[in-house]
Amino acid sequence: MHDIVVARAYVPYAQYPNASMTLMVRGRAGVGTVIRALPAAVEQFDAGLLAEGLRTVEDELAQFVRPIRLVTLLLTAFALTGLLLAALGVFGTMSYTVSQREHEMAVRSALGAGRGDLLRLVLHNGFVITLTGLLPGAVAAVIAAHALRDFLVGVDPADPLTLVVVVTGLALVSLAACYRPARRAATVDPITILRRQ
Repeated sequence: MHDIVVARAYVPYAQYPNASMTLMVRGRAGVGTVIRALPAAVEQFDAGLLAEGLRTVEDELAQFVRPIRLVTLLLTAFALTGLLLAALGVFGTMSYTVSQREHEMAVRSALGAGRGDLLRLVLHNGFVITLTGLLPGAVAAVIAAHALRDFLVGVDPADPLTLVVVVTGLALVSLAACYRPARRAATVDPITILRRQ
């Protein structure tokens, strides 16, 4: 991110008077006490002056950050929605893929494959399919994040923690999607499945 240098010049108030000015005050007492005492102090200095619009530095920063925070919350909500849709898509796809192989698993079971063998077979195939989708997706995400580098403040475009969490989460969803139908197919009597074909 490129730093933009803004030229500034400070001039005496006597040369360039303004109808209003901003003062920053630091007090030893609490914030409420300082805010209550400030108008009286200004009036004591000059009865023609009026102190108004008193607020703390925290309030000023909150007013500046509020729109940015709203946009950030909206983007976070969209990102979480996208992640949820991706997880649901992976779950549905893997469930459908495994359910299409019920006949194959019934044949394997009839030929002597145990439940553990069937589960390992399905989970291995599902893991291969998952990696086939996750690796290109992670690379595309890093490239897209680098393209948006100028819009990120205080965030690394290729944040390894975020990538690991998302990839691990989608991999677990995919394996869970494989496990449920595989477990069901492994426990069903193979003769029942073969008769339906």
